[in-house]
Amino acid sequence: MKRLIRTLLLTAVILAAIWYYLPTVYEKTPIAVKTISPFSKTVYETVNCSGVLKAANTARLSVGAPAEITALCVAEGDSVTKGQPILEYRLLSNDEIARQAGGVYYGEISSKLQELYGDLSAAAILSAAEYYAASGELPAYFKDFYLPASAASTVNSSPSGILYAPFDGTVTAVNHKNGDIVSGMFVSAVVEDTDHIVADLQVPEAYLSRLAAGLPVNISGAAFGESVFAGRITDVGRYAVTTGGLLTKSETYIEATAAVFANQPLMSGLTVKACIFLTEYRDAVIIPHAAIDVDEEGNEFVYQYTDGYVAKRAVEYIYENDDGVVVSGGFSTEDQFVENPTKALYDLCPVVLASESEE
Repeated sequence: MKRLIRTLLLTAVILAAIWYYLPTVYEKTPIAVKTISPFSKTVYETVNCSGVLKAANTARLSVGAPAEITALCVAEGDSVTKGQPILEYRLLSNDEIARQAGGVYYGEISSKLQELYGDLSAAAILSAAEYYAASGELPAYFKDFYLPASAASTVNSSPSGILYAPFDGTVTAVNHKNGDIVSGMFVSAVVEDTDHIVADLQVPEAYLSRLAAGLPVNISGAAFGESVFAGRITDVGRYAVTTGGLLTKSETYIEATAAVFANQPLMSGLTVKACIFLTEYRDAVIIPHAAIDVDEEGNEFVYQYTDGYVAKRAVEYIYENDDGVVVSGGFSTEDQFVENPTKALYDLCPVVLASESEE
């Protein structure tokens, strides 16, 4: 009996020792980690694009019928007020028109093309042809002198024989001189409202569903140095435009117009860069890129630290920028995540903060 009691007591001691020391045998050494926390700030989802400044209103004026120019009342660069005479002309009689036999039209277009020849390369002419074939419209540098009915801003129909400025602005082109005989099919003068400038922007087609009037824009450009002007989208084009083709890579974009609010005079024709603010995430929670890892299936996750262990948590985000990812919910700025996690970590892995291990 005594021997049995001794055996039972010895067995109990051995079992107690195993119960006490066994966990330390199998418990893994905690991994030293550094942690990083999310932060909060207002984030804007943006798209960058380019464009050209132009006058908010442009009137391409034409006499609209065969005529002789009898007087020029203004010169290029002159400021004009609404209703001010631009030029005077005399309509040709039927006999005079018959004697011209179409020669005026061909003479005008031939002269203009010769002027453009030195400025336009073969590539530019070919691109213009491709643009016309794709869109049915002529590029701007052709519209500046050729005025098909669909492009006419103002065609004079008054018997007075005077072209008037349709609004306050600046005369940016006068294409005739006294005594010229004109067909009336081409631009006689151009008046622009240079006090009000807008930006014609080319926005990548991928953002079509996001574009809308009223979106804020920042406008910058080489001509403005470090200055950045605020603006706002006022109109979004109804058709996509494709450029390039045989000689260059084709690109498709959406045309959008933005009003520019500048504290200095701006010049039509300058190229600009634009940053359009598509969406505002106010007081968003942002997880830094350094905390995010990717598993074998391509799913992104973080290791969240709590009381000596890390738990693996999936990350779903709605926007990403250089700062990190904007998460839709479930995280706060009080959370702690492992910074630059290694492959040695796993779900519910014991860890020790690097600052504590150094102590």
